[in-house]
Amino acid sequence: MNGLIRVLLLLLIGLLCAAPVWALRCNGRLVHTGDHQIEVLAKCGEPLWRERWEDDVYERRFFDTLERRTQVMEEWIYDFGPNRLLHLLRFRNGRLIEITTGDRATSMAVDSCRDGHGLRVGDTKVEVIRKCGPPAHSDSRLDEQLLAVDARRVVRSTIRVDEWTYNFGPRRFLLHLTFEDGRVKRIETGAYGF
Repeated sequence: MNGLIRVLLLLLIGLLCAAPVWALRCNGRLVHTGDHQIEVLAKCGEPLWRERWEDDVYERRFFDTLERRTQVMEEWIYDFGPNRLLHLLRFRNGRLIEITTGDRATSMAVDSCRDGHGLRVGDTKVEVIRKCGPPAHSDSRLDEQLLAVDARRVVRSTIRVDEWTYNFGPRRFLLHLTFEDGRVKRIETGAYGF
């Protein structure tokens, strides 16, 4: 009986000390959804990677009137060291709206990247850099997408598209990665490198 009480007390203490799913512990301080970007910077410091885009929301006010509001979206990625999960923070108009975790922050050998092995659709740019190093060439553009939310609202979303090319030498194929809003959308091999 005494052992059971001890186990229950340890579980209770663990639950009380753990950060909730909607929070992140940075340097002993909690960051919560709803915090402003400046508060997150003060608690966690500068992120490893930032991605920014804009979404335009069109809402029907009257039968023949649409109102447009622009939402500034940002995604920040924090790497708190080896063997810890990457943390992805999403902001809307300067306020934290979502905290998620990514892969563990450990690097892979570049050899495993040469043929696209170890890469997945959905990987962030930071995860790709960790796995493959910096690209030999990069280019970016903005695409636009209209999404019907309901009968009264349409969202015009600006999507940042980045094209990265890796050149692993003349006996290996070029590796082309296409990112949309900071995440791998397509992985392709090209001609031989140089």
